[in-house]
Amino acid sequence: MGNYKYFTDLLSNIEPSKTTKSYVSSIQKNLREYLNRHEKYKSKHLDTFISGSYAKQTSIRPTLNEEKQDVDIVVVTNYKKDTPPIQILNELKEVLSNNSKYKKVRLQSKSVGVEMANYHIDVVPVIIEDNQFYIGDSEKDVWILTNPKEHISWSAKTNLKNEDKFKPLVKIFKWWRKQRKTENLKLPKGILLEKIIADNIGDPKYDIENLLVTTMNNIIANYQAEYIDKGLIPSVYDPALQENDLLKEYTLADFSKFLEIIQQDLVTVKSNQFSIESWNQVLGPSPSKSLEEIQEDYSLSIKIEMDKILDQVIDKSIRLSTEIKEYTNKKIEVEKRERSIQEKEDEVKYNIYIGFLQDAHRSLSDTIIKGLGREYWLNIIKTLNSINEKRNRVFQGYEHSYLATIYKALELDLEYYNSLCSMVEDNFFLSIYEVKYVIENTFYRTTLKEALKVSIKEGDYSDTMESFREALKLLEENS
Repeated sequence: MGNYKYFTDLLSNIEPSKTTKSYVSSIQKNLREYLNRHEKYKSKHLDTFISGSYAKQTSIRPTLNEEKQDVDIVVVTNYKKDTPPIQILNELKEVLSNNSKYKKVRLQSKSVGVEMANYHIDVVPVIIEDNQFYIGDSEKDVWILTNPKEHISWSAKTNLKNEDKFKPLVKIFKWWRKQRKTENLKLPKGILLEKIIADNIGDPKYDIENLLVTTMNNIIANYQAEYIDKGLIPSVYDPALQENDLLKEYTLADFSKFLEIIQQDLVTVKSNQFSIESWNQVLGPSPSKSLEEIQEDYSLSIKIEMDKILDQVIDKSIRLSTEIKEYTNKKIEVEKRERSIQEKEDEVKYNIYIGFLQDAHRSLSDTIIKGLGREYWLNIIKTLNSINEKRNRVFQGYEHSYLATIYKALELDLEYYNSLCSMVEDNFFLSIYEVKYVIENTFYRTTLKEALKVSIKEGDYSDTMESFREALKLLEENS
């Protein structure tokens, strides 16, 4: 096979950035400290710890179109089974809602959800009886045996047993799953996916590419003939709770499709001699390419297409040299196609650039943005403006939020303020932190207040309108 560098680069580039890891670390640290120090809740609070993929170090970086990542925080309380789960959840929700950092808090069946920028936090209260963890289900009013710490320990032991290749393999499978994710397709995820990999992992002496292929082969060999072909669904048991079948919530059709996709992908890479191109088909385009490399690749493809068009024109002009009228028509057709290609190139370039600003908005600190240089960012924005003018369109509200992040980092207060006004005019959610920056650093409060008053719709209590009302209130308090 011999694609060592491809998989090394893949693992490097699907790893969450240092900025992402640092931000997640600060989110969970601040929340844990808040609960531990809360005047009333500290008497109920025994411990908190992060769980899930970040705790197991199997998380992967968010994709461009991914809305939010999940972060799981377990809260160990001193309650017992005689307390209804809904009471504990309501209390935790109230405590979190009292903190101004956690404005969007909602009750869920087994946890309290907290929405933050780019992240959804599941805060899960549990109790301890007989040295065992229990999680409450408020809908069924029952306590369910659980063991989140054992999942973390099991993952570490499995990784050590497999020469530190289990976790990298899990990350590749998670990345593969993202490329296959569709609305109507239920593929194994989380601890179920990890357990399937662990139960079928190949020989760890192999490099990661061989290990991936042998594991995929093993999954097919161990489940297809013995179960799926007989109309049966296998059992995959929780490594922390052996009586818990992780596949019980999946249908035969779900699991059959999972195996079918793996089989198809194996055929793709094997029939193409495990080429990098075939791996790109299976795992998606390598995320390692920079913006410049993507542009170069696309420019090359455009050039090849243009060359083909020109060759066609030359061939036809030779054969039809006496047919002036037809030649003229062909020339017009080529010009139309050239314009179409230019429009497509502009569209791709626009999506690349706006996606790059989105990544900066989500993941880069002000220091990093500023360090790349003002000219660097303004050239990107200038290009986007130029394409917008050709396409007779304007920036949308969510795009103005990306621009605002860049302008704020570059200390371009006027441009930053104009972006906020555009967000308001376009009815796009306005963060209270953005408004605070206007108060502290600019002199445009009056105009922004008027823009907010015009945009606020009476009787509309959506998140966007609520953000406008909060912003207006803050501006009026600081006038």
